Amino acid sequence: MDLYDFAPIAYMTLDHRGIVTDCNLAAAELLGSTRSEVIASDFRHYLTPHSRQAFVDCLQRALESGQKHSCELRLQRGANPAGYIRLITLVTPGTADRPRQCRVALVDLTDLMAVEDKLRASYDELESRVAARTAELAAAREESERRAAELQAVLASIVDGVMLFDAAGNVTYVNDGCMRIFEVPADESFENWQARITRYTLDGTPLPYEETATYRALHGETVVGFRAKTITPWGKEAIIELTASPIRD
Repeated sequence: MDLYDFAPIAYMTLDHRGIVTDCNLAAAELLGSTRSEVIASDFRHYLTPHSRQAFVDCLQRALESGQKHSCELRLQRGANPAGYIRLITLVTPGTADRPRQCRVALVDLTDLMAVEDKLRASYDELESRVAARTAELAAAREESERRAAELQAVLASIVDGVMLFDAAGNVTYVNDGCMRIFEVPADESFENWQARITRYTLDGTPLPYEETATYRALHGETVVGFRAKTITPWGKEAIIELTASPIRD
């Protein structure tokens, strides 16, 4: 009997009504009472109202099936909720003089539930931060798209030709003025532009790409009033005056 009484695991025996017929010291301590007070009491008195029906259902299933069942319950001390437990049942065979009884082990889940609550709170906080950051990025994208649309509208309205290049010298944008100056056919494009056009100085000397206004601007220089003769891949000749400058963030 000493082994049962002083076992570190909380054990109890319940009758078919849920009345405690026996318990060890660990069970009494877990319930916040003494062994003498627990024995002959209704186990439901130690549970919150929300957990009482779950306990009754679990006990009923165990007694009817004779198999092991378990459920998670919330303890109550006085009128205040206390810790969480897992109740594990094992039904003992009945006799003519004694009906079936249910031996149960009570596993304290309070610390585990506290950790889960912290993890849940951390997850909720992370979700909230992600949602806020997503909203910020969406707003920033909308603002960027709005500004890009405004810029494109401004560039399209400029009578002079406007061309934009990426860092590698590829054409990323041309306005209607540029299309008109170069008389671009419907089946032509500005793809691989730097390699396809021919450039000369005004006196007819071939102009290397490294000396052009575009190249110099891509390397950080602002060029104003640069004049050159250009022959497009489709044979259009044009003498143009260029102003080129790098676009900085």
